[in-house]
Amino acid sequence: MFNKKNPMRYFSGSTFARLPLYKLAAGGTAVVLTASIGLGAFAASVGPLSAPEPSPTPIVTATPETAATPTPSPTPSPTPTPSAGSYILPDSAARRLTQADVAGLTWEQCCLARNEIYARHGRRFKNKDIAAYFAEKDWYYPSIDASVFDANQNSYLSEDELYNATFMLGYEKRKFGKSYY
Repeated sequence: MFNKKNPMRYFSGSTFARLPLYKLAAGGTAVVLTASIGLGAFAASVGPLSAPEPSPTPIVTATPETAATPTPSPTPSPTPTPSAGSYILPDSAARRLTQADVAGLTWEQCCLARNEIYARHGRRFKNKDIAAYFAEKDWYYPSIDASVFDANQNSYLSEDELYNATFMLGYEKRKFGKSYY
């Protein structure tokens, strides 16, 4: 039943929550639309717009300034950059290799230099000897399964790296007859 004192009381005194939806000030009068939760009740009321009570303003007193000691911000540790000595062919990711670059390499070095291109991108190795070799390198973070990496080489490697890996494998096969591992 509708209650004239409180238009939001319906059905034998049950009280439903009132949610103000919109307020519009027009000449000091506010229109408040209120929705009630439960049974789809809706009501509108009109009344004077009352300003919210002001909150107390904090009193600021002057205090003598002291020289503030700067708090040092934490310096992130730099990502380790491998030294040129930790790679067999340090430039294999930056430029296309030539016959002169690989001429002095042993058969094993040739194979490891080719796999070094993949290792820089986190390829895991199935061959235990290659995996052990790269595990000793501080720059190597095995993160991509070999089969996933091999199926998606074009998305992991640059054009120069793709060229160099193919070039190295061809050189290895021409000079030594097959890949070392």
